[in-house]
Parts: sequence; structure tokens; C-alpha cells
Amino acid sequence: MDIVIKKMKTRKAVAPIIATLLLVAIAVVGGIIVFVWASGMFGTTAGIALPNAESLQLIGYDARDTTDLSGITGPAIDNTANQKLQAGEYIVLTVRNDGVADMIFGKVVIMGKEHTWDSDAAGANDAPVADTFEMYSGASGNPATSKGTPTIAPGEDARLAVKIHTSLPSDVSLGRNLQVKIKTETGSIFNYFVVTGQAQ
Repeated sequence: MDIVIKKMKTRKAVAPIIATLLLVAIAVVGGIIVFVWASGMFGTTAGIALPNAESLQLIGYDARDTTDLSGITGPAIDNTANQKLQAGEYIVLTVRNDGVADMIFGKVVIMGKEHTWDSDAAGANDAPVADTFEMYSGASGNPATSKGTPTIAPGEDARLAVKIHTSLPSDVSLGRNLQVKIKTETGSIFNYFVVTGQAQ
């Protein structure tokens, strides 16, 4: 028994310098593992912070019950003065792409009814058909033609003329809030409210 105790007393622990080196090695290996993991998470653009989210601003709308909506006098974008908004009439939305990339519009949803891009060829006096929308360049003035694609560049303004869905309730009286959703091809959804009978 005494021999065992003597042997235990004569054993030496790891030298302090070796213990320090082991701790430093473990810290370096841990740091490398964290760096490799973070590089995989954030990709090669880590630290550059490039904004890639789509951003769309509604800078105006025209939902009046009158002719010459939003200054578009070429196409027949007008509403019959009957004190309500009904199927076959129009809402014009003026939007601006505040993002850093082109934005492609997929659908405009008004009161839960989807309106798709009117894919006919661009041309002068081009108005959307039922349940669709047409896009015109610029925030004001009379456009010569509609745009050939539902795309706006970064910083560009455009007007969307939406022909109200055929199944919209017939009792949408003036002064009512309408929820409008704009959906892009990349899946972004932008929610707005417009007031029938008003222009802003």
C-alpha cells in the first residue's frame, strides 16, 4: 500500500507551459471552425451588406368616379359617374421602385380578387382588359404607349391601371377603404389602402 501511495506522490502533472499551449491550440481550432461555419452561412458577400430586398412605394393613386384618371387620356381609363366603383371601372396606382434591382409585377389583388398582367403587345392607347392591369411609364402625363413588360427599374416611377375584377361586389360605394396588394414575381407582397372616390 505504501508503494502505491509513493508512486502517486512522485507522478508530475502536465507542465504549465504545455497546458497553456494546449489551451491556445483548442482556442485556435475552435475559432477556425466558427469562421468556416459563418462563411458558409453568409456566403462570399459577408460584411458587404448589399441590400437585395425589394422595396416598393405607393406614391399616389386615383380611384375617383370620373374620366381622365391620373392624367391618362390616351387609353380609355375612365369611370362612369354613378357614385360607386364597379366591375369594368379602373383604379390607377402610381408606384416607385425603391429597391436596387428590377422589379417584375405578378398580380394586383383588390378586395381579394386577383388581376394579372395584360400580356398583349405594348402600344398606344393600350388599356387593360377585364381582370387585368396595364403598366405605363412615369408618374404623370399622358403615356404614348403601355410598357411591354410589367417591370420597373430601380428608382423608376410607373402607373398601374387596374381594370376592376368582374366579380367585385356591385355595392362598393365611394369613400370606402379598399385593400390593395401588389405581388412580385419573386414573392414579395406589398399592402396598401386606397379610398374609392379619392385621388392622392
